[in-house]
Amino acid sequence: MRIPLFLLVTPLLLAACDEDLCLSSTDCAQQGKCTAQGSACVVGSDSDCLRAAACEQQGRCTAKDVACPPTPDLGLDDAGMSTAADLGSCFGSEKRCVAGSAADCSRSTACTKSGACSLSGHACAPGSDSDCSKAQDCAEKGAYAKVGGSCAPSSDSHCSDSSDCSGYGRCALSKSAGKCIAGSDTHCKDSTIACKYQGKCAALSGECVATSAAECRKSDGCAALGQCTLSGSACVAGSDADCRTSDACTKSSKCKASAGKCV
Repeated sequence: MRIPLFLLVTPLLLAACDEDLCLSSTDCAQQGKCTAQGSACVVGSDSDCLRAAACEQQGRCTAKDVACPPTPDLGLDDAGMSTAADLGSCFGSEKRCVAGSAADCSRSTACTKSGACSLSGHACAPGSDSDCSKAQDCAEKGAYAKVGGSCAPSSDSHCSDSSDCSGYGRCALSKSAGKCIAGSDTHCKDSTIACKYQGKCAALSGECVATSAAECRKSDGCAALGQCTLSGSACVAGSDADCRTSDACTKSSKCKASAGKCV
């Protein structure tokens, strides 16, 4: 019996179409699910993982057969990095993009940003204080030390050395919160962004806030953006008069106040 040509060609066209759909999908771009398998898009190989955002961001660059959990964890997947959405139709086991080596971790933005440079199971995490000290969060937030499974400040000096201290007055360690906070009005008054620019020169609940109309009027934000009026705990553009004397008006024609800004 002779089989019509279209019956031979159609399955091939459908398969090609499925593959193209997978390659153009969000799941491919984010999670490496780029290979068509039946009616689903799945992780097929390391090359699928290498093209995914999860590789660049979290070091999940290696395809590995991983058993799915019996009950999906709403916070983390079995690789320790994902959400319930990633577990969707996972039954038994399937290939997943995971961190497969220290090299996967060291080239990730998670390493650069938060010190997650070492392999821990199938995920990337800080392995030592050294991992933390090279990360952006160290310089910005004082996160010099490995504390549990993440990087965090462990002394006041870690906080006082950070850019969050000089810029936003977060110069003291809160052990209960595990982060740097504004511990005094002095911390805030010395800050270049919070006080000098935003008029937030007093400490309240660990943050610098605006409490003085005078501080608002002498802030750089008043001159630049018309944020000259105290409103709650912030300086805002409270009137057209605030805006008319600002750079926002003279340079960008934003001379009317609306919702606290010059427009």
